[in-house]
Amino acid sequence: MAGGTLRLEVRTHLGAVTNVSLIRGLADADAKQLVIAAVGPGGPAASQQLAQSLTEELLHSDPFPGAEVSVETQNLNSPKTDGGDAPRSLLVAISPDGLLWQESSWQSPWLTESEDRSLPALPIAAVQQTAQIFSGRLSRINAVFWRNSIAEIRSAVLTRLGLSPERPRIFISYRRAEAQALADQLFGALAERNFDVFLDCFRVPPGIDFQRRLRHELGDKSVVLVLETANILGSEWTRYEIDTARDKMLGLIALQLPGGVSVPSIDDSRRIRLTTDSLVGSGPASELAADRIPGLMTDIVAEHDAALRRRLSMLRQSVAISLSNDGWTVNQSGAAIVTAQDPNHREWQILVCSRPPELTDFHTACRHLGARAGSGTAVVGLTALLEPTASQPLIWLSALSNYPLIDTTEIAGLGSKLRGSGA
Repeated sequence: MAGGTLRLEVRTHLGAVTNVSLIRGLADADAKQLVIAAVGPGGPAASQQLAQSLTEELLHSDPFPGAEVSVETQNLNSPKTDGGDAPRSLLVAISPDGLLWQESSWQSPWLTESEDRSLPALPIAAVQQTAQIFSGRLSRINAVFWRNSIAEIRSAVLTRLGLSPERPRIFISYRRAEAQALADQLFGALAERNFDVFLDCFRVPPGIDFQRRLRHELGDKSVVLVLETANILGSEWTRYEIDTARDKMLGLIALQLPGGVSVPSIDDSRRIRLTTDSLVGSGPASELAADRIPGLMTDIVAEHDAALRRRLSMLRQSVAISLSNDGWTVNQSGAAIVTAQDPNHREWQILVCSRPPELTDFHTACRHLGARAGSGTAVVGLTALLEPTASQPLIWLSALSNYPLIDTTEIAGLGSKLRGSGA
């Protein structure tokens, strides 16, 4: 299969190694390696189980739908070292409560800033006692913690590998009269987990065109969390938000409260249901019991990431189909990149964004996609909902870089648009 490889190597402190390869047409420049190193109580079997649990969570997250997966297990007497041509990699150091992580020589590539091929290490622990758990240079790196399940840190690992957005975003659609307290609580809990959250009562300043701002925020966030209450469809604003999300193929997920109705356009597999015993209070003042928040956050983060992956996959397929219909030869449709050849045999590399394009996307296109002389490069992303202050700089960047910017609502006839762009 064309493309690069995401390799997962699970190592314990005694050297047991499991290699798991996910192959899904990645651009070669984006090939990465993940090294999971775990120390745990109970000897090598417990350490291996800790590392394997995270591996299974990553595989379950399916960062590349339809990936080919192969597993090979090796027992090594000493830590494995990689050659200088190894791909960029991330060391994930896992330590449960009470186990001190010791810095060793084999960890140096991940702790030395001069090692260009390595990403910084990511310490992970079961409790927030970093100074007591991690030693040496690893103790200076901001750690990630789980409370109830290692599944809680899955998104952090994928983000550090560049397989999930660096700053997750979400739009909360709800009825104030029915779910204000819960919406406020979710806003705070998601913000604590680094989410950029849109909630109308916090994010629309006075004097702003409300509908225009809603459109902008829907497009910017690209994933909508609907709080399904009894009369969620009785509000023109929630109907507008849901209809816009559906029409623009944004991610739609639901959190259904007891007595809430199911929004027809949201598939039941993307619905989280709350039970009566998970809430305290009643009516619009009801909110989650404190002990239910961590588990719900894990579920929402997982649904958010899955929604963005579905959206990216759908957009990528739409681009490939449109180009094929225009007589192009699609060579590769993996990750966020579609590689194709127009009828004049000119090669094109098209970066597909699950959210509105940003400066960093044009930078990526310049570094990784526009390197071949004579090839064409384009960026596809949702811009139709953005306010002019956000869309105009993107149009300027497109003209400056000579990379056509195509809105996701204009993918039909893409081949003709690109050939007529003059790029």
